[in-house]
Amino acid sequence: RASGLGLSMVKGFVEQSGGHIKVASEVGVGTTIRLYLPMVEAAQEPVTAARENLPPGKGSILLVEDDAAVRTTLARGLRRLGYAVIEAEDGPVALGMLEVQAVDLEHFKIALNRMC
Repeated sequence: RASGLGLSMVKGFVEQSGGHIKVASEVGVGTTIRLYLPMVEAAQEPVTAARENLPPGKGSILLVEDDAAVRTTLARGLRRLGYAVIEAEDGPVALGMLEVQAVDLEHFKIALNRMC
């Protein structure tokens, strides 16, 4: 079962980083994909250290994601930041949850910025 990002998304990530991709393919030999990324000129503060200095998150967030593995990873990250996470696997389930549970939607952008 394919579960990768797909070459088009990888290409987008690489180009956003200032890099490029080279693809070589030969029948009977195979395909080689090379990713070229720019060098980092100066050491940067590790992201984990920067995140540790943040105050804990507040409020609850409704996380809607149909891929269980992605949903689990995102929920874990949000919980580590201090948010209460309500998980839903699709839109209809999420709408049903919103009818019975309070969600602090204004905290979504803050949480997303903190995770990135």
